[in-house]
Amino acid sequence: MAIPMRRSGINAVGDIPWGTHLCQFYESKADLLDILVAYYKAGLEDNEFCMLVTSEALTSNDFLSIMRQAVPAFNDHLHKGDIEVVSYDEWYLKGDTFDMHDMRRVVHNWVEKLEHALQHGYAGMRVSVDTAWLEKVDWKVWPECEREIDKVIHDLRMMVLCPYALDHCGASTILEAVSLHQGALVRRQGHWVLVEHAELKEAKAALHRLNAQLEQRVSERTAQLKRANDRLKKAVEETNRLRYQLEQENAYLREEAVQELAFGEIVGHSEAMRRVMEQIDLVAPTDATVLILGETGTGKELVARAIHDRSRRRDRPLIKVNCGAVPRELFESEFFGHVKGAFTGALRDRVGRFQLAHEGTLFLDEVGEIPLELQPKLLRVLQDGEFERVGEDRTRRVAVRIIAATNRDLQHDVETGRFREDLFYRLSVFPIQVPPLRARRDDIPLLVAHFLQQACSRLHCGPVTYSADDIRQLQAYDWPGNVRELQNVIERAVIVSRGGPLRLDLVPPTHVPGRGPPPVPRRSPEPGVESVSEAEWRRQKRQNLLAALQQAGGKIYGPGGAAKLLGIKPTTLASRLKALGIKRPSRRRNKSV
Repeated sequence: MAIPMRRSGINAVGDIPWGTHLCQFYESKADLLDILVAYYKAGLEDNEFCMLVTSEALTSNDFLSIMRQAVPAFNDHLHKGDIEVVSYDEWYLKGDTFDMHDMRRVVHNWVEKLEHALQHGYAGMRVSVDTAWLEKVDWKVWPECEREIDKVIHDLRMMVLCPYALDHCGASTILEAVSLHQGALVRRQGHWVLVEHAELKEAKAALHRLNAQLEQRVSERTAQLKRANDRLKKAVEETNRLRYQLEQENAYLREEAVQELAFGEIVGHSEAMRRVMEQIDLVAPTDATVLILGETGTGKELVARAIHDRSRRRDRPLIKVNCGAVPRELFESEFFGHVKGAFTGALRDRVGRFQLAHEGTLFLDEVGEIPLELQPKLLRVLQDGEFERVGEDRTRRVAVRIIAATNRDLQHDVETGRFREDLFYRLSVFPIQVPPLRARRDDIPLLVAHFLQQACSRLHCGPVTYSADDIRQLQAYDWPGNVRELQNVIERAVIVSRGGPLRLDLVPPTHVPGRGPPPVPRRSPEPGVESVSEAEWRRQKRQNLLAALQQAGGKIYGPGGAAKLLGIKPTTLASRLKALGIKRPSRRRNKSV
């Protein structure tokens, strides 16, 4: 920061530091006013408190008259108290004599006025004192008075100008006055010049050098800081944008993680699941809207994730809305967001799911639960990609792929007026029917092995063995809760088995209306139980061996091998595999699809 210099207003003087004490030698009133008007005009313009002590040579009327001509709105300055004019006898002469005690009183009054000015927002104070009145007192006291002024104002935000009338001064007085001030103004060939004391010259030169160095350093540093600030500003803006987006995405993803199914991939090789995977591979690379249909627990969300992971949007988020869990009055806010104060409880702006899913995928689970009155707004954003937040007039645009899922019969809902027909057709551009577990019983051995591996790892349990009879029992069950129910059954069995043989606890199979005829029981030949054909028996036997190999990771011999799991000798297992044409799989574990 530069050291402050003040405008003196006098061309011959220029800028001077605070604490400067100058004198002026004049021959006429015109000379005197020539300097004083410029001196005080600069002070008023620079927000300094100004004080003039008059003498017989310069009355207050003379000074005020010419100041009104030289300074615009001078009366306003006078009215506000920016400038004060006092007579010499009022300021100096309190009696018939004047001594150093009186001078100290005068200087003390100056200091009080300066403090008052600074408290009221003035930058500092400038004073002028005409010495013409000193002819009425002893001149011998005046040098000491000038030294007292020098000593007091040295460290104050104050400057003093002392005019001397030449017709009252002898040569010795002039020389002494010059020596007592930091500079003297004299008129030479019609121009005012400043005779500077060495101390003032040195101080001004030092200040100029120091200020020049500071200005150069400040200029260089300012340029550096500006460049750095510009880069930082851009980085902060981009960081804030990405952080806000990531925070919103993470918040939703954390919500999803709590409700996430334990398995993260589709398991199954049945004909029904192969058809589903073919449809996924067909539609995933496009941006077509997909409607996933199926009973509760069949894995509709896994199908949605598989579509997203195989799409061009896989690097952007998959945002889920469980439409069946959103309160009716909050649907619009959940989908489109709201602004602070839009309704009771809206304490801050909230980004809706559509905006979060911008350039990604939005999964509308249980889409059949969306209230009828909100369906037109949903249709609009699906068709035009436009919406408004609750409580906001601004229209926003998004590019979102929609995957919807439902366990309802939407066609029936359309016929009964519960679901809009135009929205139904907009959603069902590419429908995928996920089969119930009872329609893909061939996948049960693979699912059992998959869930057993996950449950044992998650629950920190030892390997659990199971038999062909366990698989037949699971395949005979109707599975009203589909894959989710099977997962829960396996997890419960792992807990109660404690590392031993699998202990299943199934509710007897029941026929659920609307799901086709009840399944044919598939159990080991026991009294009262139906028999099965040889071909069926060989198929079940083959499935059991495959399941054991899957659980053992392709290992036949030793602890944890398929032979140990089945309770037979490794050589016997090898013979059976050969007889059934089963090749021993690689022991490298592959992901099931």
